[in-house]
Amino acid sequence: SAATVTVSNVTTPSFTKTPVSATYYIGTTSTALSVTATSNAPITYQWQRSTDNSTWSNISGATAASYTPPTTSAGTIYYRCVATATGGSQTKTANSSSAFITIYQASAPTFTNDLSLIDVTYDAADQATALNGTATAPHGTITYQWYKSGDNATWAPIYDETSAMFTPPTNVGGVAY
Repeated sequence: SAATVTVSNVTTPSFTKTPVSATYYIGTTSTALSVTATSNAPITYQWQRSTDNSTWSNISGATAASYTPPTTSAGTIYYRCVATATGGSQTKTANSSSAFITIYQASAPTFTNDLSLIDVTYDAADQATALNGTATAPHGTITYQWYKSGDNATWAPIYDETSAMFTPPTNVGGVAY
């Protein structure tokens, strides 16, 4: 038969590790917030969030000692964990200190060359010079997709041209932007 342990004087959970504030950019992976709490009775956890560090709401499904905050929206959200120790008919609860997670918008990339200044005419037998569309950004990952237009108004992606460099074809007559 199973033994039953009854704790007659449950101690309030005491946090020995609390969440740490951090900043991220939209779409990056955040590091899990984590806590450690001790008591003389079993502990359960519930993470909460707040926009003002005053009014708190439970995060659905966030009932472990760690929680990974999302990075899908810009702004600052405060997080804390509620630890509840339960033994017999006694329950004691404690809140961790709060941590703020600030999510910034990604920075727009900056092109290292101004491609709008390039105006070149090629004969069909010429070898075109590669266009350099290299861009830099202080945060995030840059991806590339080259586009073409016959009228400089309607644009379509060029199939499989997804690197910083692009060499325009010279075997097709007409004007291309």
